[in-house]
Amino acid sequence: MKTLAHIKVLTFLLVLFSVGQLSAQSEQVPDNRMAIIHLKNGNLVEGEIIDWNFGESITIKFPWGATTKFQQYEIKKITQKSAKANLQAPYSFKENGIYYNVRTHIIAGNDGQRANGVFGTGVSLSAGHRFNRWFSLGGGIGYDRFIWESGENLIPIFAEVTGFFNPKNTSLFYNLQSGYSFASTDEQYLLIEAKGGFMVYPNIGIRWGHESTSFLVSFGYKFQNAEFTYANPWNFGETSRHDILYKRMTLGFGVTL
Repeated sequence: MKTLAHIKVLTFLLVLFSVGQLSAQSEQVPDNRMAIIHLKNGNLVEGEIIDWNFGESITIKFPWGATTKFQQYEIKKITQKSAKANLQAPYSFKENGIYYNVRTHIIAGNDGQRANGVFGTGVSLSAGHRFNRWFSLGGGIGYDRFIWESGENLIPIFAEVTGFFNPKNTSLFYNLQSGYSFASTDEQYLLIEAKGGFMVYPNIGIRWGHESTSFLVSFGYKFQNAEFTYANPWNFGETSRHDILYKRMTLGFGVTL
């Protein structure tokens, strides 16, 4: 008898579950009625479109049953779920107007007694104007230490030109910086005189991203003139002068706005 009662209970639960599944399937909302709303405050909201007055407002229903109306001034953009599933992000790179760059790079070390393969590093800030996808003109300031374990620091002031090859959110680009670098002394390393010189820095790379922010990875070759004079710690008054032309490969990373 207990077994028969258990079977009746299980049968009743299975019927309820099947009815619930059929009801859920019948209430499933088609993708073309689902919207993803990108709000100007940065939030994303997803729900069923109940009412949509183009240019004025949209009302959506959440999965839990509540409804909310959003006014046009609150909304950045609206994407229907079916379109989001089938379309790639549209090309949205800002091809003209003011730009800002923040870039950093690793400077490969050279073999030999002077550098002993020690790497260096650098950073730069620049801004300018994009006239079109192929050509932008700007200027900036940077900091380079070609040999990390040294006081040979240089501050380049430069002009730059940049262009992007592909009308896509991911594109190859070229960049050329050229200018003059100022050098500084460093008592810790007995560097008593320092003079900068001309700098040329061609580099190429890949840009990816969309809308207002993109990321950069680049490979380049930096040429830099400099002159450094060191004091001899073992013989007071004796100095040694190094007239240098750095020629270093670089691997760079950056953000462009």
